[in-house]
Amino acid sequence: SSGINAEYGYLCDLYLDVDKDGVTGSPRTTNGFECLWASLRATHGVSGGKIAFEVLALENLKVDSKEANPHVMRVGWSHDEQDISLGENGSSWGYGGTAKKSYDNKYLNYGERYTAGDSIVCYIDLESAEKSISFSKNGKHYGKAFSLKEDDLKKPFFPSVSSKNVKFLINFGQQPTKEALVEGYKMVAFTPAGQIHPSIAGPGTLKDAEFIMMVGLPAAGKSTWCENHAAQNPDKRYNILGTNMIMEKMKVTGLARKRNYHGRWEELIKKATGILNTLFKIVDDKVAKFPRNIILDQTNVYESARRRKLRSFSHIGRKIAECIVPGANEKNQKKKKKKK
Repeated sequence: SSGINAEYGYLCDLYLDVDKDGVTGSPRTTNGFECLWASLRATHGVSGGKIAFEVLALENLKVDSKEANPHVMRVGWSHDEQDISLGENGSSWGYGGTAKKSYDNKYLNYGERYTAGDSIVCYIDLESAEKSISFSKNGKHYGKAFSLKEDDLKKPFFPSVSSKNVKFLINFGQQPTKEALVEGYKMVAFTPAGQIHPSIAGPGTLKDAEFIMMVGLPAAGKSTWCENHAAQNPDKRYNILGTNMIMEKMKVTGLARKRNYHGRWEELIKKATGILNTLFKIVDDKVAKFPRNIILDQTNVYESARRRKLRSFSHIGRKIAECIVPGANEKNQKKKKKKK
């Protein structure tokens, strides 16, 4: 059966805590984490049939936030790609609590708003002539949200959730649904063997895990190198830790936080740095249980800083320093780009 379990712990953001039952998720909500989307992907995806899974929004967690929508979720399906954020790329399809459907960072009106106490069922039809994704809230089906293209069908579809400050439970079929499913669909746990597929496995042990520390001046091209290296090595399942990653997770309806932040930009940078420092502690706590490959995307030019940060990752088997030194032309181009 499909699920989120200990050996697949790398399929969720570090600051999303999954209970021992393997199906209940709680994002962290203090010290800046209340601004971040926390995402996860299930361990198995489907390639055929008419399949469904249910997400129960259990509780709006207590937060200190001035956002218009501090408690919001997005549920749906995704391919087993590097980016686990739902609806923000061309390989995931989501339905959010603000009554929007999202694909490839495009947001359109769909369904109704939902919140704590609601049940959302995510449907995928890979059987009919027109392959599609749809959703229901508390038994009310809203009809087709997405038509799937031929290229989309080349890879399995995995149940996925992104949450901001909402505790949730994913029902793969381990319990009855709140309302009856649309006729003809079955829960993902009952998918026939030939139509269900495991995700790419990450490192099996800490000894197999890899830690890459970036070294380079600001605007040297470290973040670009990280993104390219992760994309070129999807089997490695790299977790990139850095302020860029944190800013990405702070998006509001797909827009960068900078365009939505009502305070000072310096405050946001300070908040992101605080979050990153907390993430080091979480890594220390979680990576022994859930081995991950990690890239630390910071300047790290001082030896004392490198030594201090390395302590959080000392238990990871393979350690690499990647030093980025840009050429003069590249540096000038980056400066022009930043000014724009």
